[in-house]
Amino acid sequence: MLLNSKLQVLIRSYCIQNRPSSAADLHFFSNMSSFEDVLETVSLAKEQHGKRQKHQRRISPKVLLSAKQRLFPAKNNLKSCNSFEMLHTCIKDLLLNPKILGLGELYFYDTALRIGAYLNLLPEKVYLHSGTRIGAKKLGIDWKKESLDPAIFPEPFKALKPYEIEDFLCIYKDTFEKKDVSRRRDLSCP
Repeated sequence: MLLNSKLQVLIRSYCIQNRPSSAADLHFFSNMSSFEDVLETVSLAKEQHGKRQKHQRRISPKVLLSAKQRLFPAKNNLKSCNSFEMLHTCIKDLLLNPKILGLGELYFYDTALRIGAYLNLLPEKVYLHSGTRIGAKKLGIDWKKESLDPAIFPEPFKALKPYEIEDFLCIYKDTFEKKDVSRRRDLSCP
């Protein structure tokens, strides 16, 4: 079936073109010299070359500085998290109470993912935000939840880690439709 072939191509494309840069990004944060360096870089939405993370390019520097000022005093609480879910919740709570206007689900997730890489706490669920919600909806998956068990995704996604499924949904959300999905064929990465 042509539609299944399309999904297979997308998954293979992700594995070849996107997985290496995602892994390099996490590797960079996991090997930083100190938690304070990680927190500084992540809170200001910077990547390994000092540039702004592409997902956060629209957030004003003033808003990012507010996030940094909120996260730094809580560094001991963040370091004591023992799961990604706990870390993600802690970051959300810190930045939502009171809410820093201009920050949302994607910033919370990206910040938690990069801090989690340093703390060796990666997601066990697929976290949803605006882009990934669109992808999940097109797959016919409950897109209204904050996070999803990766086991509910069709078989081809079993080759991806939860954070890779999140990445895939966001990157390819506009290139597949609900009818493109096959739950029967194994379309795993090479």
